Amino acid sequence: MSAIRKKSVSLVCPHCSRKIKWTWVIRYESLSFVRLVYLCGNCEQVIKTESEKNKFPSAFSSSSMLTQIV
Repeated sequence: MSAIRKKSVSLVCPHCSRKIKWTWVIRYESLSFVRLVYLCGNCEQVIKTESEKNKFPSAFSSSSMLTQIV
């Protein structure tokens, strides 16, 4: 699953050297990881990427829930 949103920032883009007031944030989710990609609002180049392990809802990690489903 992925989602795109606008985020307010105050920094200088390393690619176009312009001061930017907002950035696009693209969020990609998989079963294992969540990855965030930040794009410049002017030149649309990648400014930063972040990734972290996806935290599963407790219902999926609970063995009692699995027993109820099966």
